[in-house]
Amino acid sequence: MTRRDVAGMTASTGELLKLAEQYGLPQPRAMGLVYRGWALASSGCAGEGLALAEEGMTLLERSGTRIVLSRAYGAIAEVYLIVGRYADGLRQVEKALHIASEIGESFYLPRLFQVHAKLMHACGQTGEATEASLKRSLELAIVQGAKVLELRAAIGLVELWRRQGKCKEGRLLLSPICDWFTEGRDTPEFTEARVLLDDLGS
Repeated sequence: MTRRDVAGMTASTGELLKLAEQYGLPQPRAMGLVYRGWALASSGCAGEGLALAEEGMTLLERSGTRIVLSRAYGAIAEVYLIVGRYADGLRQVEKALHIASEIGESFYLPRLFQVHAKLMHACGQTGEATEASLKRSLELAIVQGAKVLELRAAIGLVELWRRQGKCKEGRLLLSPICDWFTEGRDTPEFTEARVLLDDLGS
């Protein structure tokens, strides 16, 4: 999910679900359903994807496991964002953030805070709240050395600043991050960042 590789996720979850069914592995099956639901929703099959993700989430909650819950809640929050159920998505990502804090999981936090910001914005919450989540995502991505997540957080933050008329601040943040990349310049994130910089320059 971190790479947003929908085709790869579709293929890998297909294999995971086959193995989970073959060997009777309930937790991997539940996670496979959640992630396959995310892949389907991301590829345009919103209704089918949401149904699978909700089925997997229900199975995970019944299992009593906590170690993967934050990622699962984050994934289904993204599905709710795709289908336009923003309030439901916001509740799910807030669950994800709460559990991640309780169990000390930090790896997935930059993405969770980005989803949190998008859902707050979609729900009409204040720009200050959205900005706080994006800044937290950016800080965590920098600490982790996760440059793609740093770029995504910066794009979200700079888009917010552009709406507020803070074009100079946006250029100062985004330009050095783009300059860091010597590979991956053909990715959607990098292209989006360059277009955004061009807009800020105009």
